[in-house]
Amino acid sequence: MEALELMVEERTKLNKRENKDMRNSGGLLGIIYGKKMEPLAISLDKKEFLRKATKAGENAIFKLIMKSDGRIRHFCILKDYQIHPVTRSVVHVDFIGVEEDEHVRVEIPLRYSGFYLDHIKNNNIRVYMDRIYVKVKAGQIPPYIAIDVSGMKINDVIYGKDLVLPEGMIFADVPEKVICTLRRKTGKGGGMLLEPLSLDEEVKE
Repeated sequence: MEALELMVEERTKLNKRENKDMRNSGGLLGIIYGKKMEPLAISLDKKEFLRKATKAGENAIFKLIMKSDGRIRHFCILKDYQIHPVTRSVVHVDFIGVEEDEHVRVEIPLRYSGFYLDHIKNNNIRVYMDRIYVKVKAGQIPPYIAIDVSGMKINDVIYGKDLVLPEGMIFADVPEKVICTLRRKTGKGGGMLLEPLSLDEEVKE
């Protein structure tokens, strides 16, 4: 995933009045955390951040460039953000500074495919996980992980340990965690069921 460049400024005045004036002028308040640095308060353009972050999706990588000298100071991932309770707009963002080749634990969305075969679409794929935790280099975080279910047979179970992940990426959760199952249909039609009744009973069937 290509890193997104954002221009930021260090905030030296941290009082409520300055924060309010910054937000009223279209600014977004933030902070950068890191292993080898003290927390750094920053401000950035809100519209630019929302435009780029929305387009990139989850786990976007950011290059934060200081306006004062135009240098890339921090390579970051977004850790958290705060929403205003009334306007529902983003009012604060937290970044984590990382090295581009540093391994980080992140949550990646899953994208399922392969429902076109009769034995898949006429039965029930039960999806238990729509995202998983992995460890991967910060500069190689993908927007999603593809799972092809076309090769599954009735009563097959895909566990976390069974996933074929991109090179350099490892599953960072319980190996026996169930990702999805294929069960023979018991009612009308087949399809994807997102709310299974009992995971333990389902796997033992």
